Amino acid sequence: MARRKAVVGLSAVALLGLACASGAELARQIDETARSLREVEAQGAMRCAPRELALARSHLEFAQLERDRGAPTRARQHLDVADENLRAAAELSPSVRCANAER
Repeated sequence: MARRKAVVGLSAVALLGLACASGAELARQIDETARSLREVEAQGAMRCAPRELALARSHLEFAQLERDRGAPTRARQHLDVADENLRAAAELSPSVRCANAER
């Protein structure tokens, strides 16, 4: 019986460790997406891909809020949508055409 309790206790500690590690990974991914968002904005995405940029920005904020609420699954879902729209904004906003264009 004591051995079983020890195994259950160790399993709980292992799961907690995984949760912390995945939380750190989620934070790193959110930071990476935020950095990429700033780069795409600098390329002129506001002019050439405003919809995609707005969706990326809002879903990044939702991901941050869900992470802060302790809902990593929802945070990852929003982060996926943010990344998808960020890629689209980058593709639609080549810096040669969009960065220094008159508004």
